[in-house]
Amino acid sequence: MLSETRLDPIDYEKVLSFYNIVLQCKGNHMIIQKALQEIFNYNQTILWDLRPKRTLASPRAFNLPRQALDDYLSYFQPLDLLHPKNLYISSGKQIFCLNEILSQNDYEQSEYYQDFMKKHGYYDEMGVYFMLDNQVRGVLGLVRTHDEPPFTTKDVTILSYLIPPMSSVFMDKKKEKLKGMLIENGITERESQVVHLVIEGKTNKEMAEILFVSENTIKKHLQNIFHKFGVSNRTSIYRVLQMK
Repeated sequence: MLSETRLDPIDYEKVLSFYNIVLQCKGNHMIIQKALQEIFNYNQTILWDLRPKRTLASPRAFNLPRQALDDYLSYFQPLDLLHPKNLYISSGKQIFCLNEILSQNDYEQSEYYQDFMKKHGYYDEMGVYFMLDNQVRGVLGLVRTHDEPPFTTKDVTILSYLIPPMSSVFMDKKKEKLKGMLIENGITERESQVVHLVIEGKTNKEMAEILFVSENTIKKHLQNIFHKFGVSNRTSIYRVLQMK
């Protein structure tokens, strides 16, 4: 199992350099992913948004071939041990590595490795999970090929330092955008609470329990929300808010 390790002065200089790039990138994820490559040799990365029920969406791939992404989306993502649906993620632990989940032998015998990772020349994998309002809302996936060294304890420590600046770009930007859209469409404070629960994939019953109201009250709030956004269902709300 990987754990944190001490960084040397050169590593800290790299972390500070990364912070400076993030502060100047104006939310451009490609600049961040390129910096991950140039400073830390994370050569293949992919950034995902999460939709309700931890469904991956809007992949922004860096140095990953289209065929590998298509294969992953069409069949292999449920087999990925680091998929958000397969993990318990909290603010206390936001970085996971394959060797924490499965032994090397079991991993190399798995369908995921034999038919996906090995096929595309990859071996090791790491996931960094970004939180917003105590929910996982984004994932940075990192892979390494057979020719590259596997991820180490130093990688875990480095990425733990990089989570705050990356979150400030990926998550804070999304939060401010959502807040602005709710205000623009005249959504009340209570309706805003309902919208956030819709984004989290909660059912009417779950929302009623969380907000201590009846399901009929939730339905009325949803009707008002649909009317204000000019839509007719939850899926359309998600699309209008561009949570993808």
